[in-house]
Amino acid sequence: MAKVSSQQKNFQDAVDEQERNVKKLADKLLGQFEDSRMKNDSSMKEQRETVRKELAQFKSELVKELEQFKAQMTKGLTPNTKPLDDKIKALEELLKKAPAKAPSKAQPVEKDNRALYIAIAAAVLAAVNTALFFVKH
Repeated sequence: MAKVSSQQKNFQDAVDEQERNVKKLADKLLGQFEDSRMKNDSSMKEQRETVRKELAQFKSELVKELEQFKAQMTKGLTPNTKPLDDKIKALEELLKKAPAKAPSKAQPVEKDNRALYIAIAAAVLAAVNTALFFVKH
């Protein structure tokens, strides 16, 4: 019986040693896991910061290019709209000079149609000018 008791004690000691080894391994694994998690968090933070900086730089470059494009479009459209503006002003002046009263029986009807044609031309030119203005901006 003493022999069995001695074997049980040795077996229990071996089990206790194995439990201590497993606990040490578990603690070591947990420590490595925490270190890896902290490194990963740090890496992700650096990566987010890098992406944020790159996006800010891209945005500033895009804004510059957009301003350059707007300037080029303005230069390209401004000379084309100036003659239209002059024509519209000339037509408006003609309309101001035209009599606003109804034609008398002595006046031919063609003069009244001429004023109508001028008004229609002025409206068309105003619409074209407005469309070009929206294209420009």
